Amino acid sequence: MYKLIRVKIGRSVNGTMVGYSYPKEYDAQKIQVLTYESMIDGKLADIHARGNLDEYLFGFVKEEDLNSFLQSPDITEVTKDEAINFIGAFVDNSIVKVVKEQPVLEVLMKNARGEALTVRDREIINPDSNSKEVIRTKTLRQRMTDYGV
Repeated sequence: MYKLIRVKIGRSVNGTMVGYSYPKEYDAQKIQVLTYESMIDGKLADIHARGNLDEYLFGFVKEEDLNSFLQSPDITEVTKDEAINFIGAFVDNSIVKVVKEQPVLEVLMKNARGEALTVRDREIINPDSNSKEVIRTKTLRQRMTDYGV
């Protein structure tokens, strides 16, 4: 069984580079990151309004590891509803991702040349097909369900 946590992390910006500092109780080997606040549409303005000094991440930890994380005042357990409220509509977004570039580029070049696309070509560029060249990621809500949250 997994639990959902929110972690307040330090944020330092140097030009276009962003650095993060994590609470000492944070164990990267024992957390599955759901999302960083800065990845959520519209949340960057909130981070800037707080002085660009910190942001939150949400992640899953095994129930047996929860107490070691909660030793930090910057780490709290949250409910699924609290996370969804914070994340907003972004919770239901999925991302189309190219996994195998070469076949996708070949289909795009074929299309650009005005050549007819085959059924297989259309499958290659369709994230909802069984083809694995282009995929649609799971939404954050789906990932929460996968982790039993």
